[in-house]
Amino acid sequence: MNETSMYWITRLDGIRILLNNLAGVCCLVFVAGVIFWIVAACFRMENERYNNDDHDDSDWKKYNAIANKAKHFVLFFLALSIALSVAHVFIPTTREIVAIKVVPAIASPEMCEKIKDVSNDFVDVAAGWLKDVKAGDKERKGK
Repeated sequence: MNETSMYWITRLDGIRILLNNLAGVCCLVFVAGVIFWIVAACFRMENERYNNDDHDDSDWKKYNAIANKAKHFVLFFLALSIALSVAHVFIPTTREIVAIKVVPAIASPEMCEKIKDVSNDFVDVAAGWLKDVKAGDKERKGK
């Protein structure tokens, strides 16, 4: 595992938070767009109701164009918030990626053998140090 991999592993939580916040903003924009779409549709229906006899196509076309733009706007932000939410689900946290990448590497049989050899060396060094300490204590008591 190189430095770049380690850097991005430590940034996964931040990326998840960013995606979550962007999805929240997109949902808010989606709700505002739905409200705007409903208002534009109401204006269009009011225009049709009051102008049945002398129907003015320019107003109806204007409200229809606004309602269609609002519909596309709303659908875009709905799709974007769904995509961001799905991406948020599939990006692992730093802890999860450590469990996926690091734990198997540490728990491998080769690593266990290395740790066993190192731990045996540490035990030997500690035993030698304790013998030296005990010998020094006996010398001090003897004086």
